Amino acid sequence: MANATVYNPAGARVAEDPDHALVARFQAGDDAAFDSLVGRHEEFVHNVCVGILNSADDADDALQETFLAAYRALKKFRGDSKVSTWLYRIAVRECLDISRRRKRTTSFEEIVIEPSVDDGSDDRASQTIVRQSLAKLPPHYRSALVLRYYGGLSYEEIALAMGSTAGRVKMMLHRARRSFQGVWSSQADSVED
Repeated sequence: MANATVYNPAGARVAEDPDHALVARFQAGDDAAFDSLVGRHEEFVHNVCVGILNSADDADDALQETFLAAYRALKKFRGDSKVSTWLYRIAVRECLDISRRRKRTTSFEEIVIEPSVDDGSDDRASQTIVRQSLAKLPPHYRSALVLRYYGGLSYEEIALAMGSTAGRVKMMLHRARRSFQGVWSSQADSVED
């Protein structure tokens, strides 16, 4: 069962993914298989959520909502994509929903950025500037950058996760990097002063 192959509705073979065996077990009634999926992806999904939302509390909420939504939808999962990509898409959607709700009550400039627990003061300052810079970007730019640079996802995987196309993702990442550089420069300049 470890090398299970899942077929999509059209009958085309989907690339073997170790998570597909867990999905098949869950769909057959084994709830423990879902716990295994959570264990395999929880840390990375949480890191993606922290990167997008820039708040540990909001990331915890997004993580919980992500896996709750995944649990509800997993019975209908067809295997058209990797399970991890499917989970990241749910996580991005949940993060964007939380971000929209939060934006109604606060602006990104008002968010208090907690410093890193890292021992090196230079690293801590750089990480703080990165988080502050990301927080000032629009949520879709932040999501794309986090998935690409923290998650290591390909353009195609980001496109699936964000419900877009690879071409749009490339353009979005180009614009997001330019925006990030502008914000980064102004943040770094203010730290030096």
